[in-house]
Amino acid sequence: MERKKKILILSSLYLLSFFVTSCGMLSLFKRDNSNGSGKGGSVDIKQEKITYQYHDGSGDYRLIKESGKVKSKNLYYVKSRILSEESGESEEALLEKSLTIASKSKLNRRQKQKLASKGGAQESVSILRPLVSQYTVWLEGKKYFSQFKVDAQKQIMEIFSITPENKKGQKQTLHLPKGNGIYCFFSQVPECIKVTGFLNMAKEKRAGNMSFYLIWDGYPHYQHLYENFNEDAYSMASFNYDGIADDGTIRYELKTEREQSIFFHFNKDNDLIKKLWVARGVGQEREDYSKSSKAEKDGDGGDGEQATSNEEDDDLGFEG
Repeated sequence: MERKKKILILSSLYLLSFFVTSCGMLSLFKRDNSNGSGKGGSVDIKQEKITYQYHDGSGDYRLIKESGKVKSKNLYYVKSRILSEESGESEEALLEKSLTIASKSKLNRRQKQKLASKGGAQESVSILRPLVSQYTVWLEGKKYFSQFKVDAQKQIMEIFSITPENKKGQKQTLHLPKGNGIYCFFSQVPECIKVTGFLNMAKEKRAGNMSFYLIWDGYPHYQHLYENFNEDAYSMASFNYDGIADDGTIRYELKTEREQSIFFHFNKDNDLIKKLWVARGVGQEREDYSKSSKAEKDGDGGDGEQATSNEEDDDLGFEG
């Protein structure tokens, strides 16, 4: 199905006033090198705006990604838009739009004990806890919508979805697996991984494996977008160090129970340079990145464009 026919817009989400407590840790750092200390050190999320070249089976586009902290709140957002190349940033050029929000917190005592028992870092480690997401897609002019609300204290995930056949919507409650598991939105994977300090640890040791539950924030409508997409609302996933690529970037592989591999390439400053979802024909690469550039091979991906808006006053595009 061509993109022009399935005009794809990941809509924004509105911020719900609820507090999410422990999501837990399944096994944060599972190192291949048993002698490593695993001390990666927690990393904050940059306030930035980056442009990527984006392509899928229907053509080439631009992806503009913004990330940062909602001021005066311990909340972090990632917002992205896909626009046609020949147009600017007008609404007419918009093909896809996404926004996810998570809270940042430290591992609790049980999580630290579990991490230490697996030989992981015993220092303070930060994690992102998914709060809420919204997703909207138009397929041949028809609207499909879904919203996720994650309550880790009750260990449930509430999903509200709308289809052309059911415009009033349908509610679904899923029980999350018991135990100490960490969760990440699919649209927020780089930030979720980065904030733990895992990238620093894996880069130093040239080995590493982080396990977590991946929440497909486009569920259940990804099944309409991707042929033979058979993932449930969440999947067990692992994020594995995969070596140095030919272009000098540091490559990691995301693997889930049923889906094929997705590769993430970072520079030495832990900036996302490109992402390749080969099975789906989807890829993105930083616009300011050049494979022939010596600076890029040294790991300098550029600072990007710093976001200047005040998040407390800025309209992030929440759909209420």
